[in-house]
Amino acid sequence: MKTCRHCSTEFEVTEEDRAFYDKISAVFNGVKYAIPEPSTCPECRLQQRLYFRHRGKLYTRTCDATGKKIITMYSPEVPWKVYDQTAWWSDRWNPLDYGRDFNFSKPFFEQLESLCKAVPHISLINVNSENSYYCNHCLNQKNCYLVVGGTNCEDCSYGHFLLSCNNVLEGDALYSCQYSYEGVASVGCYQCLYFTNSRNCSDCFMISDCQNCQYCIGCFGLQQKKYYIFNAFVGEEKYKAFVKAHLTPISTKTIQSIREQFMSIALCAPHRCANITASETCTGDLVVNSKNCKNAFAVNTSENCKYISNSPNSFGSYDCSYTAPIGAQHCYFSVSTLSQNTLFGYMLWHCHDCLYSIECHNSGPLFGCVGLNQKKYCIFNKQYTKEQYEELVPKIIEHMKQTGEWGEFFPLALSPFGYNESAADDDFPMTREEVIEQNKKMDNSGVEPLHATALQIQKFNWSDYESPTPKVEKVITKEMMKNLPDDISKIPDDVLNWALTCEESGKLFIIQKPELEFYRKINLPLPHRHPDIRHADRMKLRNPRKLWKRTCGNCGTAMETTYSPDRPEKILCEKCYLDVVL
Repeated sequence: MKTCRHCSTEFEVTEEDRAFYDKISAVFNGVKYAIPEPSTCPECRLQQRLYFRHRGKLYTRTCDATGKKIITMYSPEVPWKVYDQTAWWSDRWNPLDYGRDFNFSKPFFEQLESLCKAVPHISLINVNSENSYYCNHCLNQKNCYLVVGGTNCEDCSYGHFLLSCNNVLEGDALYSCQYSYEGVASVGCYQCLYFTNSRNCSDCFMISDCQNCQYCIGCFGLQQKKYYIFNAFVGEEKYKAFVKAHLTPISTKTIQSIREQFMSIALCAPHRCANITASETCTGDLVVNSKNCKNAFAVNTSENCKYISNSPNSFGSYDCSYTAPIGAQHCYFSVSTLSQNTLFGYMLWHCHDCLYSIECHNSGPLFGCVGLNQKKYCIFNKQYTKEQYEELVPKIIEHMKQTGEWGEFFPLALSPFGYNESAADDDFPMTREEVIEQNKKMDNSGVEPLHATALQIQKFNWSDYESPTPKVEKVITKEMMKNLPDDISKIPDDVLNWALTCEESGKLFIIQKPELEFYRKINLPLPHRHPDIRHADRMKLRNPRKLWKRTCGNCGTAMETTYSPDRPEKILCEKCYLDVVL
């Protein structure tokens, strides 16, 4: 057992893990430069990776290339050069102009930070998209708005990690869903509202852990059922009568009433230990069509991976997050990276054989580079021959071993995001006060930095920057919000010119035209909470990305589950669960 240098939790490194670290070790001129065992526990490693992942808040700032106003993931307070997408991809600048020699008298990360501040960064990652400017980390999008991490989607808004979805509003970790609202961790659902951990369901309202169900309301743990309300069969006639009486239109009061009854049913019903489907020797949650993936979350068609999340189509990789759509192949400790043979990478798209590099595309081999495209054999953005590259990189690795940097992920100080702007706040939510308190604990922990620089003292930043209030005709205060009609048909088109006040945070938010049309189409009331708060509410519906050892509540078999031992639900192993629900 090892002790995490951040949180002091004990964690295990298995022989299988050691074999992986040995296999992916960097090799130059026949000499292997071994990747050391991690110094932090799996949860701290995940939190550290996610701190580098943009969660969704967008800002207006000036393009440092053109002087024009642009939309970007980086707040105006971030001390980086930011170029609009068109300018960044153009040939008006050359990232090799920022190349510099490696200084063996300074730590590696200190020099990488300097390079990050010098090289221009792309405002948004949004490739082959149409009418989807306000999206990030997206590919092949059409008519989408405020989607972060979307691939092959159309007419979607306020979503995170959506793959092959259309007409989805307020969704998180959804695959192939259509015409749906408030969905979490589900696959193949159609015309469903308020659904979690469900597969191939249609025309359902507030369901969880259901498969192949149709016309169900307030149900939990059903399979191949039709016309059920609160887990009881009612038949078509009574079902339609309930819908007409309570869901035409849908009111906020009705939503809350159904939720309370649904939660009561869910609490008493047996829960499966993990949502793993058509997979072999896997642990984690929301794993589909995969083999030998351990501690995996939101993973599809992957094999021989461990400690990965939101990573479909991955193979032979550890500690990787958000690698859709093509996945990570033989990668380690990377985030927002679609690459092969990459160690310690951030936002690398279609790269290979890269080490400690940031925001590069279609490139490799690279070491310590930032913002390169279609380049190879570069170190700190300086071009070398293949022979020079393979001679210099081992010397830098030896230097990093001496400073304690080799084998460690990027220091938190290198992230351009505040904690509240990053995906870390999804899986490890903290308030501003809690972040400050945790940083104080690090100050007083007695843990020495890995080398003599403040960069490696692991502290989270917090962003207090607020974008200017949108210019609108009217601001609807909290008191005025209480008087807005629940019936969406009574909301005038003028709402598009209003700013609504969130009932919880007090922040202003606006309604987009496609969003209003969606509410009207399915008779939903206007939201009373800011999109960020609604997203946080959905994250609470998802179990933690952490595994606990428990025994089956029926047969006593040992198992791993995302339900902590202090949870009140009855958790069953897969076999016992199927015996109950089938």
